[in-house]
Amino acid sequence: MKLTPHLAPHEYHQHPAVSKHGLDAFRKAPALYQFVRNNPLPPTPSMRFGSLYHTAMLEPEKLVTEYYTMPDVDRRTKDGKMIWEAAIVECGKREQVKSDDLLKAKAMRNQLMQHTAAANAITLNREYVEASLFWTDPVTGVECRARPDLIREDGFIVDLKTAADASADAFQRAAVNYGYHRQAAFYLDAWKLISGEAPKGFIFVVQETEAPYLTAVYVASPAMIEAGRAEIGQDLQRFAECLKADNWPGLPEAPQELTLPRWALPAVA
Repeated sequence: MKLTPHLAPHEYHQHPAVSKHGLDAFRKAPALYQFVRNNPLPPTPSMRFGSLYHTAMLEPEKLVTEYYTMPDVDRRTKDGKMIWEAAIVECGKREQVKSDDLLKAKAMRNQLMQHTAAANAITLNREYVEASLFWTDPVTGVECRARPDLIREDGFIVDLKTAADASADAFQRAAVNYGYHRQAAFYLDAWKLISGEAPKGFIFVVQETEAPYLTAVYVASPAMIEAGRAEIGQDLQRFAECLKADNWPGLPEAPQELTLPRWALPAVA
């Protein structure tokens, strides 16, 4: 069991322990987990903005020290190429960012800070920001890792989410589709194992990505966490079996009967 407060993101992602994101891929097909693990893709523009957004929300002082706004120039021209090359030198090891993305991240932070519950969630009782957690699952022996956005001194874990729609109905659907209930259980149980203290709960701070950047705060219910814990337990059990056998199957090979979901079936008079 280990807590590493200031581990670089690339070091965390290179660690062989399985993460919740890895278990999501495994849940679809063990072969997908193995492929993604062995063939990591470069970050997409949305992933890069996600990192910028988290920095703006949780560590805004790093927007100056770790990011550099690149000039908006036509690099096909001689002058544009010279300006760009000079900017590359001045940027150094900082992350390159577009001016529009930086302005958007700052605008989103300004809007979020006007939402009292959201602002309090990310600014009060802060203990660890993006600390890396490593532990061994006590049931299966699987090595696990997690990187919560924020662990608070009062026992809450906070996770920032961006969404097209932050309303309760829409985020409830997103929680099911993306396994946020599993994330809550995974992180809470990890922190209890590592710290020896039972966490108070899991808070989602959700913000829309289009102006006016509407924001909402949701607290995972006990039933939601228990459902996530049950699914994580099943996933880890299957993961341990695949790990032991070194067998990572894909989707089922046998033909499967396809039915319509209940909501798509015609009403019975």
